[in-house]
Amino acid sequence: MTQPTYYPIQLKTGEAIGLPRVSHVLNHINKHGFAGKRIYYGKSNGKAIEIGNQVDAMITRIIDGTIMPTEEWQGITKEEWLLTDEKVKNSVRAYIRWQQQTGFKPRFSHMIVYSLKHGYAGELDAGGLIKNRMVICDWKTGDLHFDLQVMQLVAYLYAYLEMYPKKKASEIRLVLLSKKTGNFQDITIDSENMQKAFSKFLEYKSYVL
Repeated sequence: MTQPTYYPIQLKTGEAIGLPRVSHVLNHINKHGFAGKRIYYGKSNGKAIEIGNQVDAMITRIIDGTIMPTEEWQGITKEEWLLTDEKVKNSVRAYIRWQQQTGFKPRFSHMIVYSLKHGYAGELDAGGLIKNRMVICDWKTGDLHFDLQVMQLVAYLYAYLEMYPKKKASEIRLVLLSKKTGNFQDITIDSENMQKAFSKFLEYKSYVL
């Protein structure tokens, strides 16, 4: 087994602890399988990961500028856009189209969430309002979605609700931002499938850790 990586978490009591990352559990399953059985969900090469990181950075800047534009906020300049890889541009265009069509109003981005009850932590991409309902979102720069991506997002939602029990976030969106076409797929996970995905995630977590 590979050694898990941990998020440093500062509790309300002031105590500092480390919790294993959701991504460690799922990456291990994707690479090594489960209980001796190979499970293939897909892989990303170095270039794909680099593109995903660039897309995420640009979307984060767009979101941060929407939430609280300040003099320090650095928008995406025309010169920077011209020098940006076309695949990155397509995924960013897809995000903008999604935001415009859904009316998404971001409230936070890159929030660390954790579950003391189940012992894990992770970083969700964004949360905000769609038609006055709180929605937890995760972006993926691809054209297909895999079960592990759903598990990741569901694990983040359950951790968020554990941290903020009075919040009414009950909807999660897996938003696929195509780096080929600039189109998006907006996948909403219903409550039954959320419960199934979370149970499977906990099963994987127990196996890996």
